[in-house]
Amino acid sequence: MVIPSSVQVGKFEYKVVRVDALPKANGKVVAGHTDYEKKTIQYVDEGPEETRNTFWHELTHAILYEMGKPELNHEGFVSKFADFWSTAIDSAKFE
Repeated sequence: MVIPSSVQVGKFEYKVVRVDALPKANGKVVAGHTDYEKKTIQYVDEGPEETRNTFWHELTHAILYEMGKPELNHEGFVSKFADFWSTAIDSAKFE
């Protein structure tokens, strides 16, 4: 999968940008970040599978934010949802 350069989330376009590194959060290395005000998703290229999962994770944050859902701040929920979403899309067959 190629990571898109932008994606429509509700009525907003989010720019998707590859960066070399992101600041640590709570002492942990961060692979992605969503800025709701600037409408950007940033990600660090960590290899194909990890990068795809990071993209879906950050897109999940953006979708939940635009829907006004409090789950957007629940990292466990977002991570699990992104894992399912990434696996479903990667395994999709179009015949």
